Amino acid sequence: MTLALGGEQEIHELPRRVAALCRTLFGMEVLAWSQNLTEERASAAGATLAGSLPELMAASDIVSVHVVLSD
Repeated sequence: MTLALGGEQEIHELPRRVAALCRTLFGMEVLAWSQNLTEERASAAGATLAGSLPELMAASDIVSVHVVLSD
C-alpha cells in the first residue's frame, strides 16, 4: 500500500508522524508532492518525491492532504 502526502512545500511534524506510523505499522511506501517540494525535503521526511500531482494520485492508495488554514 502507498500513502500520499500532499499540500505544502515543507513536510511538517504531523505529516512526518503520519508517514512514520504508516511505514512502521503497515509497511507502506510514502510518496509526497507539492509544487515547491524538493527531493531533499521529501527524503528527509522519509518520503519519495512524486513527479507530479496526477502521478502521486495514480500511485497512492491513501491520500493525506496537509495545508494551511486561511480565510
